[in-house]
This record gives sequence, C-alpha cells and structure tokens, in this order.
Amino acid sequence: MTYVFAILAGVVGAVVGWFVAGYFSGLIAGAAGMSDFEGGRGMFSFLVVGPIGGLIGLVAGVWLVLRFHGGVVDVGAVAAHGGLVVLGIVALVAAGIGIRYLTLDTFSGEQGQPTMLFEIRVPATFELPAKERIDIELHTDRNQTNAFLHTEWLRRDGSHQVISGGVPLYFKRSRRLLVLKVADQPVRLFDVRLSASPRSSREFGTWHRTDHIDAPGSSQPSRAPKDDPFEIRYRVYRAGEE
Repeated sequence: MTYVFAILAGVVGAVVGWFVAGYFSGLIAGAAGMSDFEGGRGMFSFLVVGPIGGLIGLVAGVWLVLRFHGGVVDVGAVAAHGGLVVLGIVALVAAGIGIRYLTLDTFSGEQGQPTMLFEIRVPATFELPAKERIDIELHTDRNQTNAFLHTEWLRRDGSHQVISGGVPLYFKRSRRLLVLKVADQPVRLFDVRLSASPRSSREFGTWHRTDHIDAPGSSQPSRAPKDDPFEIRYRVYRAGEE
C-alpha cells in the first residue's frame, strides 16, 4: 500500500505544486512589472515556473509517504523506491492518455483524415441531369457533410454510367448514411458498410443497391425495391496514399 499512497501523494503534490508555483510567480512577476500583454505573464507563470513547482511537489509528496509511512530513511533506498513510484505515475499518465486517445470520436492527425471515395452507377439508358442538379450528403448522428464530385465526375463503363466523387469522414461512427438527391428522382439512401474507424483501401468494395427510398410526400423512407437501378461502392483514402 505504501507505493499506492506514494503514487497518490506524488500526483497530488505535482498538481498542488504546479498551481501554487504558477499563482505566486504570477504575483511576483506582476509586482516586478512584467507585462501581461496577450497573457504573457500567465503563460510564463504556469508554463515555465509551474512545471518546476509541479516537479518539486511530486518529489516532496513521494518522499513524505516513503519516509513517514514506509519507514524508508536511507537516501539510496528513497531514490530507488521513489524511482519506482515515478515510473508508476508515468505508466498511469500514459494509460490515461491512451484511453482518451482510443475513445476520441474524431480522427487525429496521426491517423490521417479519411475520405470515402464512392462510385454510383446506373444503366446507360438512365437519363442523368447536369452535375449541378445532383446533391450527395453523408449523414451521421453527429453531423451532415456535403460530398464532392470529381472534375471528370461521369464516365461510361460498359452498360452503365458511373458517378464518382468523395466525402470526408470527420467522426468515428458505425452508422453512416449516404443520401443521394437527383433532380426529378426520389431521394435514395445508402447504408455505408464501413467500420467506425475504417482502414484505407486501394480497391473499391462490392456494389450494393439502394437501401431505402424517400419518395416525395411520404412520411418516412421505405425499403427500396430490389430492382432499383442505382448501385454504390466505395473505398477509404487518406492524404499521401497512392
């Protein structure tokens, strides 16, 4: 239990030492005439002097517990036991950061901002409107994002014509919905079959048809017929990847 108490005392000492050092150094700096323009005095107090006070508070807290609760008197023994305690604190901090990192619902810089590239195809006989009359959005329970169409957004592929574009993924959500609005057509809804944090892929997935239709005047979307002519496939891309 001594190590547990020492870790707790070290954490508390570090926090208290940081704020006490920051607070009083701010008062002293102000009395000495240091300018607080754009928060300069506060940054000096809590980002320069504060960490020094935090380190002193950490060492003091650990030493007090080891000395008076653990009965460790020898300087070498205090240093050895104190080193183990500090390693324990570092491990706890690293674990906390790791847990926070894993529970973030947005994509971090290290993971790279993903973009879902998609292709939507219809039979070649289907009459599509101009690019400006096609609107595509990605919906989640957190946001709605407008998709973009490529400069060469429409191509012929055998007996089909293919619309191509993409949409950035901002949130890690297991439920995503691609909404396709084509002039003079009912709104088509595609369930996006990607994980909350999808991996990049050089190849498009398999084609699948419209999942739901939101027809004008209907109270809610309905299941799309199996012969609906629209199909979609997609892959995930990150900047810097080929």
